[in-house]
Amino acid sequence: WSADGFSPGGGRIAAEGPNRTFELWNVEVGSGRRTLLYRSNEHDGPPELARWTPDGRWVLFWTDTFESGSIAADGLPLLAVPADGGRAVPLASEVLRTPQFVVPCGPGRVLIVSGFDRYVSAHKSLELFTEGSWAARQVSADASHSWFDPTCSPDGGTIAASATLMPGDEDGFIDSSARMLWLLETGGTRRVLLGAPHDRASFEGARFSRGGRKLLYVEHPTRYGAPKQLRLLNLATGRSRLVADIGVGAVDYYGLHDWAG
Repeated sequence: WSADGFSPGGGRIAAEGPNRTFELWNVEVGSGRRTLLYRSNEHDGPPELARWTPDGRWVLFWTDTFESGSIAADGLPLLAVPADGGRAVPLASEVLRTPQFVVPCGPGRVLIVSGFDRYVSAHKSLELFTEGSWAARQVSADASHSWFDPTCSPDGGTIAASATLMPGDEDGFIDSSARMLWLLETGGTRRVLLGAPHDRASFEGARFSRGGRKLLYVEHPTRYGAPKQLRLLNLATGRSRLVADIGVGAVDYYGLHDWAG
C-alpha cells in the first residue's frame, strides 16, 4: 500500500494498493474502512493522488499510462472521482504531475494548468473547473503565452499566474525564459500585467496574503544560478518591498520551482 494524502480535517486518506493492483482507495483513518474509488485497467496505469477538493467531496488523481518517467514528465491524464465512490470524470489529458498545477480556486472550483510538454514555459493554459458538473472554462485564453504556477485570491475572484512568451522551450537554457506576472479575473476578461521582464528580471511563485490585498512573489535575473529575492506587492498602491534575499535556490531543469517548499 502507498498512502498519498489526507482529506481536509484528516479523517480519511487516499491510498493506492495493494501491491501492483492499480487501485485508488478512500480509507477512514479511525476505523480502517475503505471505499474503492478507481481501478485502473492495463492501459490506464497506476493512479496517483493529485489532491482532495477543499470540501473533501472529490478526489483528483493522475493515471500513469505507460509507467515511464520520461513519458510522464510531459503530462498525464487528470481525473476526478467522488470521495464516496462513483464514476470517474476525465478533466484534462495532459497535466504535469505537481500539486502546483491543480489548485483550489474559491468555493466549489479547481484551477488546472493543462498542456503537453515538460517545460512550464511551453503550451500551458489555465482552465477553471466547477465541481460536480466539472464544466471547464478557459481562463488564460491566450496561446501566445504559456501560463503556469497559478494561485487564487481567498475569495476565488482573482488569479495570479506566471507567463512566458511562446514558443518557450527552455532546452539547453535553464531559467532563460523571462517570466511575467499577471492578474486575471476568474469571472471576466480583465487582466493586469503586474511584472514585465525588465533588465532581464523574471517574476514568479506568487501567493496572495490571507486578506487578498498583498501578493508575495519571487524576482530574479533571467539566467541560471542567479540570486533570488522575495518581495511583497501592495495591490492597492502598486508598490513592492524587499522581504528577503533567498539565495540561489533549487534548480529544476524544466523550469518549475517549488518556492513554497
